[in-house]
Amino acid sequence: LEEYDHDLMVSRDKAQYRHKGYRQTSTKTVFGEVTFKRAIYETKDEDGITRFVYLLDDAVGLVDGVGLLSENLLEKIVVGITNKSFRDCAKEISETTGQSISAMGVWNAVQSAGERVVEEESRLVELHERGHLVGEKTVGVIFEETDGVNLRLQGQDRARSRSGKAEMKVAIAYDGWAEEGANRYHLDSKVVFAGFMKSKTFHKVREAK
Repeated sequence: LEEYDHDLMVSRDKAQYRHKGYRQTSTKTVFGEVTFKRAIYETKDEDGITRFVYLLDDAVGLVDGVGLLSENLLEKIVVGITNKSFRDCAKEISETTGQSISAMGVWNAVQSAGERVVEEESRLVELHERGHLVGEKTVGVIFEETDGVNLRLQGQDRARSRSGKAEMKVAIAYDGWAEEGANRYHLDSKVVFAGFMKSKTFHKVREAK
């Protein structure tokens, strides 16, 4: 990690990223905790606001939220939380990886992962609206279906909702179907998208995807 960080330091745009020294940190991985130091840089965003960034974090996919997490460990958390409580997910992660993580730590990691997805989707919509997205193939007909599924909320989300429910919007697109057995078919080039969001935002992301 430190050697890679050094390579990034040498090859960076020195006019954009001003070296401000090193910071020691540690990252939780499925193989254990790794301690290392990496360079911090001063830069300005599009609005001229000064920010401090770690080029290494973006380059290797280190995720903040509960200390630093590797992509592999974050993936285990995200998969685990789909069918377990935060407490049970934290217990399983701690037992299988040797990493000490609390239920709140799992919650923070999931929120961080969700924020990244929102950023990626916003970027996708922006590229689509500018006409910069190019698909991999052209088809004569595309089939689309959309629907909504009402799910019961829990905890504070339930208390804030009038009905105690929220609609998860779901969309599917495909360009045809083929028979793969007796009365069994599969959809070709299937794309599925789902999320809790306002209709306008949902359809913008659906169009981009």
